[in-house]
Amino acid sequence: MLSIWLMNRFYRGIVHDSRIYIGRALADLDPQGLGREPTFLYDHQTQNSIFPHLITPLVRAFGPSATSMGVALAALLIWLAAAAWLASRMMPRRLVPAALICAALLPAFYGPFDIFSFGEALATPRGFAEAGVLAGLAALLGGRRILCGGLLLLAALFHPVMAAPGFGVAFLILATEDRRWWGLAPLGLIGLIAAGALHLGPAKALFSVYDPEWLRVLHVRDHFLFLADWPSAAWYDAALALTTVALAAMVLKGRRRVVAVAALIGAAASLAASFVFGDLLGSMLIVQLQLWRALWIVQVLAVLLIPTVAVEFWATGRRDARLAMVLMGLSWLDLNGTLGVLPALAAALGCSVVALSGGVDRVSAKGLAAVSIAAVAFVFAAMGVSAYTGVALIQSFAPLHTAPPFHFLLALNLHRFPILAIALAPLLFPMRIHQNVRAIGLALSALVLVPLTVLTWDQRTPTRRMIDRGQGRAELNALIGPKSGTGVVWIPDEVAPWFLLSRATWVSDLQGTLGAFSRPLIMGWDLKANDLVASGLDRIRNRAPWAQTPVARARGVAQSRDNALRLCAVKGGPQAIVLAGDLAKRFATGVAATWRAPVTDVMLAPGSLVPEVMPFNAYTIVRCDRISSPAVQQTLTSIS
Repeated sequence: MLSIWLMNRFYRGIVHDSRIYIGRALADLDPQGLGREPTFLYDHQTQNSIFPHLITPLVRAFGPSATSMGVALAALLIWLAAAAWLASRMMPRRLVPAALICAALLPAFYGPFDIFSFGEALATPRGFAEAGVLAGLAALLGGRRILCGGLLLLAALFHPVMAAPGFGVAFLILATEDRRWWGLAPLGLIGLIAAGALHLGPAKALFSVYDPEWLRVLHVRDHFLFLADWPSAAWYDAALALTTVALAAMVLKGRRRVVAVAALIGAAASLAASFVFGDLLGSMLIVQLQLWRALWIVQVLAVLLIPTVAVEFWATGRRDARLAMVLMGLSWLDLNGTLGVLPALAAALGCSVVALSGGVDRVSAKGLAAVSIAAVAFVFAAMGVSAYTGVALIQSFAPLHTAPPFHFLLALNLHRFPILAIALAPLLFPMRIHQNVRAIGLALSALVLVPLTVLTWDQRTPTRRMIDRGQGRAELNALIGPKSGTGVVWIPDEVAPWFLLSRATWVSDLQGTLGAFSRPLIMGWDLKANDLVASGLDRIRNRAPWAQTPVARARGVAQSRDNALRLCAVKGGPQAIVLAGDLAKRFATGVAATWRAPVTDVMLAPGSLVPEVMPFNAYTIVRCDRISSPAVQQTLTSIS
């Protein structure tokens, strides 16, 4: 089970939001270096978590690379243990393994743009907060209220936004059993309004709204914050999870049903409040709280309860219930997240309501057989498409004479279909398997999966390892010169200066990520992003197409040199620009230098149907502070 879990949660290095927290630790250890990074100078997010205070000593002792990997692994193990505890409270023990397999294999994303997911292999506080909430709900189901409260408070110390839905679900459970709990609701609301009116703590932003310019930039960069900006696929994913939990609530009993219903009510209320007070009224606090994140609990419960729904519906013997189960499975296998399966989802909900309400069985045996055959055909078609994509992916890496990272192959989802079938088949079609045969089968599976997991869990590329470990820091810093507050632009990897140089970046996507908490941060990002895009040198997400890097440009390195000079000429521009490839000879003497990296990096040329892989192992460091203004102006005039 642990191998299946980890093989679907590969470690890919200090990426995504782990860059924020590991970077925060490095900034605290080097105030005159990375401490000048705007992301941390205007940081109002990590201050609300105990997590940075815990990992900073680890970064000091073991370095960012080892700390990130160790913390990510710890988060995954704790998360799986908490999920197993909750599953054992929500369903018979014989269903727990299948539930955990579903949690490992089925889509974990919630919210828009496939950005956030539960159980991430990242060094962030979200995983620990999620585990605390799951364990707290498991404790509450076992009647241990004090332990539940303690676990939820611990989760809030790590990530209050992720813990908030857990408090909501726990409150609804307790209020259902004892009406006196409802008295806390108006008191809490009055306290929040009073704190907002008195400008106390985080609540001071309750009655503050974003000014039009700030709001405009947020909609460009952080549009995941606003429900009105979500794509239709995000609502399909939300509808699938909500419907699955609703079906589970129909068959669950007692407190288990209350947990499912409370999660649904909490998610619906959070989405409504987020839209009304965030999208429409523009409350700064509501936007910052990201109330829509309550969907993460619904997503977890949905995947955990799929085996329960399948068994209960199949056990009825009614054809409409079994049809609902087949349609639900078909909806979950719509791995592309399109709207094409919404009719199947609606039909599943309708059939389940008819079946569980004791209505007439309206589905013929031939109809059920036809739908089942179609579902099987869809699975085989999906496997065929994934296999074709895999062949194309391997061919695209052929010029490098190396195999693609293992997680790319597993991301094709080929392994999910047989494992899910093996997990669910014994539940739907009970079979007597001799104990010795089962033990031998498990032993053989362990002999294959455990070593494979140990050998492949770390899926970092050589370049990613180099950056995480800060290789070449002294040599690179010598080429760039004394540290300054203007920062560096590293084209191939925007936050590489953090780990390779312990320096600030001039502009990066992450400066915009935290823009909901700081107006100076995101407005500064907006100005610099416009300058970077105008120079033609590179892209910033939601500003321009993907990387127009020197290696990937069809029009040659001369234009890349000219673009770099344009950016150097910007008022308040970067101290240095790092380009991919050996372009130093294209610049005046003393302006640029070449750094030979210990590993080979690759880039994909944009605009082609089959990506063209381009390797390089040299970086050009352009010293903007060594370019005189007259020389820049003369060059730019000649370029024009």
